[in-house]
Amino acid sequence: MRFFQMDARKFTERLPGAPEQVRNARLIIAKLLGDAHPCIDEAVLLASETATNAIRHTDSALLGGGFALTVEHTDVWARVTVRDDGSSRTPCLCPSAPTVESGRGIKMLDLLAFRWGFRREKRCNEVWFEVGR
Repeated sequence: MRFFQMDARKFTERLPGAPEQVRNARLIIAKLLGDAHPCIDEAVLLASETATNAIRHTDSALLGGGFALTVEHTDVWARVTVRDDGSSRTPCLCPSAPTVESGRGIKMLDLLAFRWGFRREKRCNEVWFEVGR
């Protein structure tokens, strides 16, 4: 499957690093893709996870911090990128105990995305994923 096409639309917005902004990220993606998009459920869920990770595990949650949300899409696929304000740790696909309530965001990316990855530059993490049928 080839994701990038000339007819792709792209949108970027920087959001404050507050927990309520995860909801705004979901709403932005839902509005951009539209209810009929075949990837809307996966894109919204995985964006929620990556935005939550940016707020919980990076400097994005500090006063004045935030994260950038980028959505590229066509009528059949979507690529979402969340770039945080930096941290001392890199994202990892770490094992989590079945009884804990968190720690499964990256595992969900691994299970639901067509492909995903991250890039680290100057302590900032850029986590991206692609979904499509």
